[in-house]
Amino acid sequence: MFERGVNMKIKERLETIPLGKPFTSRSLTFLGTRSAVDKALSRMAAQGEIMRLARGVYAKPKPGKFVASIKPSPDEIARAVAETEDYNVRLHGAKALQLLGLSTQEPMQPVFITDEPTRNIRYGKLNIRLKHVSPSKISANLQGKAALALSALLYLGKDDVTQDTIRTIRQKLSDQEYLDLLDARQHMPSWLSDLLYKEKAA
Repeated sequence: MFERGVNMKIKERLETIPLGKPFTSRSLTFLGTRSAVDKALSRMAAQGEIMRLARGVYAKPKPGKFVASIKPSPDEIARAVAETEDYNVRLHGAKALQLLGLSTQEPMQPVFITDEPTRNIRYGKLNIRLKHVSPSKISANLQGKAALALSALLYLGKDDVTQDTIRTIRQKLSDQEYLDLLDARQHMPSWLSDLLYKEKAA
């Protein structure tokens, strides 16, 4: 009886989640025990009501012959997996460069950096790679273009980032985004922190 009630609550909650938007079993534990939520979601996945993307991560609807597939993006999947397993994840620097308009090369495989061990997430034919990096390269709490800028700079590395590089990336950010980047200097390697400080003082 209890599990049936949890199942009904979950179905009602899922009505508010957009098609193709990943959600985690952890995000639904306010509706019941973790065990009851996991069982309900497993049943729904087996019945084709939702699709399982990774352990504890789901989306709707399940692609079918007569159902248009609305697929979550690799970024949404990677972040949902990170949320349910409590670790940090950020877009890889090569993709960040492309999104900032500083590179025309499209990475062949979706790659993200994480402070957890390297792993792959399989979703249909898509292989999403989470690549381990030092926690110091991912600890800054940045969002939007400021986060892209940091990922791009760290990807280019000490030997290829100059004051001109900093100025070019500065032009891609709003004033507030650039201030956010500067405020995160304490979480950066000393070489990058020093370059940003020099540009700020110039």
